[in-house]
Amino acid sequence: MPLHLGPWGSVFVVFRAQAKLASLTLPKPPERLVETLNGPWNLSFQADRGAPPSILLGALSSWSDSPEAGVSTFPEPAPTRRP
Repeated sequence: MPLHLGPWGSVFVVFRAQAKLASLTLPKPPERLVETLNGPWNLSFQADRGAPPSILLGALSSWSDSPEAGVSTFPEPAPTRRP
């Protein structure tokens, strides 16, 4: 049973009875754009964890790409808001 999960995605699968088919492949549903998140974003970090109090990003991007000391390795979620 192939499952397509996004990053950190998970599912819970329950088999209630013996399968009637050895396998079944369903077509992947089409992706659709829900919203584009453009523009600057302000990230706030918890104090004394090695990151600055906040940074302003020109666009949403991976923290691991940040040149700011402590941001690329910050271990917790950070509130992300539009300025």
